[in-house]
Amino acid sequence: MSAPKRKRDVQLNFRVSPEELVSLMRYSSNNLNQRTHRVHEIGRIYDADLEDISRRQEALWDGMHQVLTQLAKLS
Repeated sequence: MSAPKRKRDVQLNFRVSPEELVSLMRYSSNNLNQRTHRVHEIGRIYDADLEDISRRQEALWDGMHQVLTQLAKLS
């Protein structure tokens, strides 16, 4: 009996520094963690905080989209 064929059969190998793919995610995670602590301390969240989180999440998505677009060009 043969093993099932992988659906992801394209292998990509490339080098980046950890900072290139992690810094934006780390920053966003830290910011979200700070906001969560603030909500727990004061018992509410402000519209400005939600807008800031939304902007930062959008920036994170844009960065990841750029990475994925570049990776797609390599295949």
